[in-house]
Amino acid sequence: EQHAHQFQEVCEQRDAQQQMVSQLEEKISLLKASRSSEAQNSAQLQDQVEELEAVKSKCAALQSQLADLTAHYEGRIQEQTKIIHRTSPTTSGEEVKKIMNGVFHSLRGQFELEESYTGRIVLG
Repeated sequence: EQHAHQFQEVCEQRDAQQQMVSQLEEKISLLKASRSSEAQNSAQLQDQVEELEAVKSKCAALQSQLADLTAHYEGRIQEQTKIIHRTSPTTSGEEVKKIMNGVFHSLRGQFELEESYTGRIVLG
């Protein structure tokens, strides 16, 4: 009877340990699956990081190009502003006035002041 009791205890221990082994094996397979999934996620994240680095590099190049173009065109604007200030509109207006006065005086001698003329006669 004592042997039967010991045998039953040993069988119960064996069953408990087999159940524990089964649970541990299940945990191991779950951890392996989780690790595999994490490895895939890590690879995807690494790919995204590489893509973002390329975009970041392009962005930096465009910002540099933008700064260069901004400086260039601001310089051009200043040059054009100086040119505009040097050539004042009154100078151009005065030149036109002088030319028109010259034309008037040269034609004045060809017409009688007391007479009236048609456009055809003046142009002809």
